[in-house]
Amino acid sequence: MENFEDRINQILLGAAVVSLAIGLYKEGFPTGLIEGTSIAIALVIIVSVTSVNNYISEKRLAELVALSDK
Repeated sequence: MENFEDRINQILLGAAVVSLAIGLYKEGFPTGLIEGTSIAIALVIIVSVTSVNNYISEKRLAELVALSDK
């Protein structure tokens, strides 16, 4: 959830919702989902990569702290 504290991710989430709503209103069900879904997929990729990087960083930091205690 800390990924959504980033302003860019909030903007992307809003853009995905608005794009889905406008696309469905203007073009109908199958075609109207393309742009909004693309933005949502990009957001999922960004959040996933950021989460994995944060996890790896925190794990390495914990290992360093454990080594410094010795």
